[in-house]
Amino acid sequence: MQLHYRDRFTGAGKKHPLQFRQSKTSLACLLLMLLAGSLSAQGKKARVLFIGNSYTYVNDLPGIVANMARSTGDTLEYDISAPGGHTYAQHVGPANSNTETMSKLRTGGWDYVVLQEQSLFCAKLPENYYPSSFVYARYLIDTVRRYSPRAAVIFYMTWGRKNGLPPNECVYFFPPYTCAYSSMDSLIRSRYMELARFTNSMVSPVSAVWRYIRSHHPAIELYDTDESHPSPAGSYAGACSFYTAIFGRSPERVSYNFSLPAPEAATIRQAARRVVYDSLPTWNIKKRDK
Repeated sequence: MQLHYRDRFTGAGKKHPLQFRQSKTSLACLLLMLLAGSLSAQGKKARVLFIGNSYTYVNDLPGIVANMARSTGDTLEYDISAPGGHTYAQHVGPANSNTETMSKLRTGGWDYVVLQEQSLFCAKLPENYYPSSFVYARYLIDTVRRYSPRAAVIFYMTWGRKNGLPPNECVYFFPPYTCAYSSMDSLIRSRYMELARFTNSMVSPVSAVWRYIRSHHPAIELYDTDESHPSPAGSYAGACSFYTAIFGRSPERVSYNFSLPAPEAATIRQAARRVVYDSLPTWNIKKRDK
């Protein structure tokens, strides 16, 4: 590019060195802006380790999140350690035969580590909960931060049983007032929030999304027939929560419906947006963009 100006006295056309330099500077700035836009359009990549049990592996929750991310231009690489019924204490070992979890933590390089306790442990009496779940959660977090110093911990907030616990099961380890769904769900939520505040961790508030759907869209069945494990819709709701927690984006960007009818999937995404994305500070989640 050549810029010219008319000589003030002779009228002859000449190159203006100052304007030429300004033009090159402007062109360089434009190229940098285009490059920055191109990089941001590439999406975010995250390496995530999911630690839990059947609430994590039923319906392949991590796989649903990965497909959601793919539909929005993001990338989720993940591994999973989720033996059925495992508690935080069992993940830690070595008193237990399973040492897979600790081995995966010690490989390091994770961006996020998800921690999910056994479904009822967070609803137990204080004298049963704090010496077990609370202590071993902190041990797992210490391990995360030792081998993956930049990783963020995400607590997987699980839910109360669909109709609570029957009286013959709600004995010994559970406060009587937590036998119904709403009180059990509330106690589980408060325990996860306490852990997150104490350890400065994030929360994927799956149970809060479930409660919103139960209240506003009761026709959507979130539970399996055992009234404990998630149905496909329940896992999809959980995946919407995790997509938002990991990528800091609204789940309404997602176009992947899993095995659900499109209208039902859209309703669940909207619920997750209202509960999770619209209240990111509540769950200690950082917003990425719109």
